Amino acid sequence: MDRSDDKKQFADPLLAAVGGDPDREPVAAPSRAARLAGAVVWTMVGVGLGLGGYLFWDTHQEIQRLNQDLTESESRLDQMKRILEGSGEKIRMLEEGAAERGNRIQTQDKELSQYRNLFQGLKSDQEQQTQGLKSLAVNKADREDITKLQGETEGIRKENEGIRHKVDQVSSGLTSLTEVTGVNRAGLADSKRRLDRLDRDLDTTSDRLAALSRSLEREKIEFELQEKGGFIKVLDVHLNLRDANARKQRYDLDIYVGRKRIQKKHQYANEPVYFFVEGTEKPYEVVITRIIRNQVAGYLTVPAA
Repeated sequence: MDRSDDKKQFADPLLAAVGGDPDREPVAAPSRAARLAGAVVWTMVGVGLGLGGYLFWDTHQEIQRLNQDLTESESRLDQMKRILEGSGEKIRMLEEGAAERGNRIQTQDKELSQYRNLFQGLKSDQEQQTQGLKSLAVNKADREDITKLQGETEGIRKENEGIRHKVDQVSSGLTSLTEVTGVNRAGLADSKRRLDRLDRDLDTTSDRLAALSRSLEREKIEFELQEKGGFIKVLDVHLNLRDANARKQRYDLDIYVGRKRIQKKHQYANEPVYFFVEGTEKPYEVVITRIIRNQVAGYLTVPAA
């Protein structure tokens, strides 16, 4: 470190504010107004640095929250996709089961019709035989024929009861299948409602992801500055490089935004500087990426329009 840097390091800030130098000949002590003005200036500088630090911290926290929201949204989107795939497989299985049960119902309807036709035929035969018995009784037919006809009638009655039992069983099975089909239909309707709700949630998540992606988009403009080369305009910002120290990789920079002046001293390379511009919700960012003798290069990023 050369002697000039040592002098700058241990220089009295109050003397520097009023143009004093400890190596010069002693001059008259500054007036009370001058000391008061220097104290006010340093107070304002401290307040500005504190405000800048707070804004940087707040912006960093906001970026972390946005990244976390983006990660959670992507995880939720993946989960919804898996749920949709599982629901599609369940719906396919339910449709196959419903088709199979429909075939079984049709088959049992045919069997039930056959049993009903058989039952009607047996009933008609029974009525005819009953009429024959009555005729034989009236005509005093042979008792043996009557007994034989009665035995045949009893057998037909038993067979009729068996057929009726089978018909009742088929009817009961048909009722059960109808109930199961109703349950499956209700399940299909519920699955459809869930799919509709998942579609709406997916659309909402997609819109949020698109809005979040738009909010993170920024425009980048590169620039180069010469030490004490005057102001350079980059978009609506004016930049003035006051000092560049290539050995220490530090620089001093003035930033003018409208009527506002922002002073940055002893900034390191690749250290971002954040500041807000009137009318914008997201901060501007200045980063010096390269420092060489009396010259720096960097870029300015602004929120995308």
